[in-house]
Amino acid sequence: MKSARDYRVEAAAVLLISAAVLILARIMQPSPAGFGTHEQLFVIPCAFRWLTGLPCPACGLTTAFALMSRGEVFAAFGAHVLGPALYLSTWGMALTAVTALARGRPALPQWLRGSDGARVMMVLIGTGWVANLAIHLLH
Repeated sequence: MKSARDYRVEAAAVLLISAAVLILARIMQPSPAGFGTHEQLFVIPCAFRWLTGLPCPACGLTTAFALMSRGEVFAAFGAHVLGPALYLSTWGMALTAVTALARGRPALPQWLRGSDGARVMMVLIGTGWVANLAIHLLH
């Protein structure tokens, strides 16, 4: 069983990661193309998109986060359909981590820790990818 100290370490890590993501989203300039913003972090361009011409499951997420940090919700949906929800979830995780840090409780909900959480995430990612592919192909 984990101690309050263990949960505080976990909460601090979740808070640090969430805060870093939110700060980077605000610092980066959203790409007008709707994808490729991650290249400002010296990450290579998307090989999947380069090879196929189609967006990968994460194409546009960094751009969506950068747009959301500026309040451009509709443009963020255009970059990645899951972008606004994931951005708001990142804020939720940061706030939950602050509470968990103070109380010495788990920063992540139990359902997200196990295989059920992994399944939910895979379904969300797959659904978002199918939606992004459909949008891409219809344009």
